[in-house]
Amino acid sequence: MIKKLGICMILCTCSLVSVYAGENVILGGDSVGIAAKYDGVLVSGFYDIHQNGTSYNNKEVLEVNDLITKVGTTKINNLKEFQEQLQIQTNSNQVEVSYYRDNALTTSTIHCVSEQSFSCGLYMKDQVNGIGTITYYDEQENIYAALAHNIVIENNEYLQNGNIYSANIHSINIGNNDTVGSKNGMIDYNQDMGNLELNNEYGIYGELEVSVQGTQVETAGLDDIKVGEALIYTVIEGDVVESFSIDIQEIELNDEMQFIFKVTDTDLIDKCGGIIQGMSGSPIVQNNKLVGAVSHVAVNDPTRGYGVFIGNMLNTADSID
Repeated sequence: MIKKLGICMILCTCSLVSVYAGENVILGGDSVGIAAKYDGVLVSGFYDIHQNGTSYNNKEVLEVNDLITKVGTTKINNLKEFQEQLQIQTNSNQVEVSYYRDNALTTSTIHCVSEQSFSCGLYMKDQVNGIGTITYYDEQENIYAALAHNIVIENNEYLQNGNIYSANIHSINIGNNDTVGSKNGMIDYNQDMGNLELNNEYGIYGELEVSVQGTQVETAGLDDIKVGEALIYTVIEGDVVESFSIDIQEIELNDEMQFIFKVTDTDLIDKCGGIIQGMSGSPIVQNNKLVGAVSHVAVNDPTRGYGVFIGNMLNTADSID
């Protein structure tokens, strides 16, 4: 069993991946905070509302993970706009909302009450937040690539855009054969590093809004990737990128287009247990070439991980306008 570490394109052929050999990018490894925004507000729960001695609950109309996109005829993009429209629309305690459920658009009426402010008894959110790792920066194209898999949540197809921010790792939950570990950190929302334009199976991508400095590294073709020793670059404390030894054990050139590795660095095993959540996107370098990035971990063995080929990530980045 494998687990994505977290946040669709057709799989590339071997020849396509090799096209990107020999490009120069800036090596990543930095931890980043990720805030991905919904195209509306997502229902996450319910509570009773009361008026004149009567209780109401809108779970008879809505369900958890419904995405509300309109109040009345007005498009809403976030919680602030939802609350503003609620106060404008609530004249008779009945408000019409449009929402997506299983990708189908539906319009229904929900009950709201006026107390100190208008309430409809819904717990909602307009974005998801997490920590991942930058794979590389492309200074020439002014873009970044990170995470090495899509943002994995309910209704991730409704995530439209977002931003990445500077992050600082303050502690580690060590992984074991029963539990996937995790990085714990603080996201600095005042340090906006770039936008989030693309979220797919090979990671998240967007334009940089800051200048970056770092080590230039050449990207590898499929012929460059070998079974044997390699390094992953990631942060496990503060904002310092460190390298840790791994051993690439299998290279799969089938539909999966991935490689399997074993963590051999005793320091990483002692401090983290192996591969943990928040390491997704950590770049993997072999023979001084960027060969790929960490994407998954084996749930029953945190020292065993999976990587995606860098060519697939570079190809994906090319689709950004």
